[in-house]
Parts: sequence; structure tokens; C-alpha cells
Amino acid sequence: RFMKRKVKTGSIEVDAETCTLIVNYEVEATVLGDMGEPIVAERKSNQKLIRLKALDENTDVGRLVDEILDKCKLIHESKRAL
Repeated sequence: RFMKRKVKTGSIEVDAETCTLIVNYEVEATVLGDMGEPIVAERKSNQKLIRLKALDENTDVGRLVDEILDKCKLIHESKRAL
């Protein structure tokens, strides 16, 4: 038996009060039989919280984006431009 794990990123939210990014994602775990057929599948929703330093007019946004992408591999590089 083998286990296959798949992670799907969902929405990204901002909590302005705590200066936190909330990355929603779902983990799907599937147990595969000897022939590769799925036997049991389970999904679980999760959140990753990324606390940010205080933001102000002097914040280097490009550098902040680099830090966020380094901290959270759930956010794809293609989101950089958004």
C-alpha cells in the first residue's frame, strides 16, 4: 500500500487587525492498493498564518513579497504580480 498526498491552495485573505496573511489550503490523502487503485481518500482543510511586520508608506513591497513567498511554498510564484 502507498499513500498519495495532494495539496491544493485555496483563497488568500488578509487580517488587517493582526497584520496577518491567511492562506487557505486543502490536503487530500489517498491510500492506494497494490495495483494503484484508490482505497481510502480523506480531505482536510487547513490554514497557514503568515504574520507580517507593520506596514507603512516606507515598506519595500517587493522585498516583502519575496519574504512571503520564501515563508510559504503554498503560494505559487505566479501570484507575485498580483
